[in-house]
Amino acid sequence: MLLFKLAGNVNAQLTAIYLAPDIIPQGTIDSRFSLDVGIKKGLQKGKGEIFLNASDLLNTMVIRKEIDGTDFSYTTADYYETQVIRMGHNYT
Repeated sequence: MLLFKLAGNVNAQLTAIYLAPDIIPQGTIDSRFSLDVGIKKGLQKGKGEIFLNASDLLNTMVIRKEIDGTDFSYTTADYYETQVIRMGHNYT
């Protein structure tokens, strides 16, 4: 995770996640990677902030499985809803 302090009371964050390949009894799950980013700006004399963040920017958090069984094999790529963009306002 990298944190950045920018001009104008703006903060940014960049997060990278890597999940190593898994060995399961039926086969394997390939490695997965995700890149998330967020930015926020302080407002209202420090009492509020607006923010924008996005997860899985590159849409790479795909779960690829290779399953091997007796007389069959199965390969799949599952795309879960990990690519999300959020925008909002906080006030304290």
